[in-house]
Amino acid sequence: MVDLDAVLSAHDEFVTVGRNARARLLEGIGAALTADRDELVELAHDETGIASQRLSAEFTRTVFQLQELTAAIRSGRPFDEDECDAIAGDPPSGGPAIMRVSMPVGPVVNFEASNFPFAFGTAGCDTAAALAAGSAVVVKIHPAHPKTSRRVLESMQRAIVDYGHRRETVFAVEGLAEGISLVGHPGISAVAFTGSFAFGEELRRLCQLRTPPIPFFGELGSVNPVVVAGDAARSRGAAIADGFVTSLTTNMGQLCTKPGLFFVPKSASAGILTKVTERVAASCATRLISRAIFERAAEHHRELRARGHELLARSATVEPDDLAIPFSVYRTTADAVAVDAELTDEHFGPTGIVVEYVDESDLESALDGVRGSLTVSLHADDLSEPPVPRLVARALRTAGRVVLNGFPTGLPVRDATHHGGPFPAATDARATSVGANSIRRFLRPVSIQGSASDLAALRTIGSPDSIRASLWA
Repeated sequence: MVDLDAVLSAHDEFVTVGRNARARLLEGIGAALTADRDELVELAHDETGIASQRLSAEFTRTVFQLQELTAAIRSGRPFDEDECDAIAGDPPSGGPAIMRVSMPVGPVVNFEASNFPFAFGTAGCDTAAALAAGSAVVVKIHPAHPKTSRRVLESMQRAIVDYGHRRETVFAVEGLAEGISLVGHPGISAVAFTGSFAFGEELRRLCQLRTPPIPFFGELGSVNPVVVAGDAARSRGAAIADGFVTSLTTNMGQLCTKPGLFFVPKSASAGILTKVTERVAASCATRLISRAIFERAAEHHRELRARGHELLARSATVEPDDLAIPFSVYRTTADAVAVDAELTDEHFGPTGIVVEYVDESDLESALDGVRGSLTVSLHADDLSEPPVPRLVARALRTAGRVVLNGFPTGLPVRDATHHGGPFPAATDARATSVGANSIRRFLRPVSIQGSASDLAALRTIGSPDSIRASLWA
């Protein structure tokens, strides 16, 4: 049972610290994690079965993410702290001067993801962004990697105390009931979540129905279509197919950016289908992260077969483990996608679907059925030739990130990266969970109005962080 009163008290102290103190804390957390790197990676591998090499890369990304947010805090980029017409000049028409500052929304609950024990875990992007904004965080530990999460929390809390903050600035709970009870607690001000559509929708409902309602930033599911135009299929179809399978099979398809649908022109599909079949057949299926993912993946395979979709390829070898399942790629038509909405749902795990389209109209009808996605990828030799401009426009409406002549996995941690998208990819298409702008989710703007001299005097207290501290005192 979490001592939420202690968390709220820690938040009241943490919210008053300046930007530089928050930056130093994120640096300290990164250093503490790095000191324990080998132990953490080994523990995560033993617990999840994810390859150590991939976990090591994820760990590096997590520390880099902390460094990027540290730089953002120091630069002030995600904050609205310089918007003050009292400083810029006289207010228009003799009206009042107004200054806007960014305040933390309040304590945040972060529901960890199963597939990224570091990058979307206890010290991952949601926790780091909330800390950067000035909020305390309660982490709901995921049952797929509880030992790893507890150990990461120990490293974080060691740094938190070393840098002069309350240990409860980041705390954790385990168990579904504990996590749900936090969502309804009046002291919690926002919830971040990455996971299944069904549970995410339940959390969203709870956030909306509670009094007062609070923001819910959920990533719920994405099919991430990859579309191959005719010219690219003819000139480099086999290479595109090779890249697709590599992206599809990374981490046994247990990535939110996994390309689930692969649209190829029927007139030039032969070489593509051959390459997909060869690559998938040569792959070795390994264990999945959890029993729940395994059961959902097995059910999805049964559903696809029952609805008559053709099995195109299956991994020839399977690791001897009760959580291992063959990697399977199915083949269907654009007409089928247009009428079967379930084909456009996210199917987390070792499944992919190749969709053959006849012409532009056929392709566009199928794409009309694809709901909001984290990504849409488009392969074309000439981006200016029809129908590619229309496809790009469609992708911009559908996705949070449009990938040209590439694949969606391997998400770059950059300020310009938007990891979100229209529903159900995310519950707020404006919000990103990656990059410096992820901090904005946990801030709220406050305007301070008065005479120009009053606001100028207020600014002399110090930085906007000092103003924030005085407002929260």
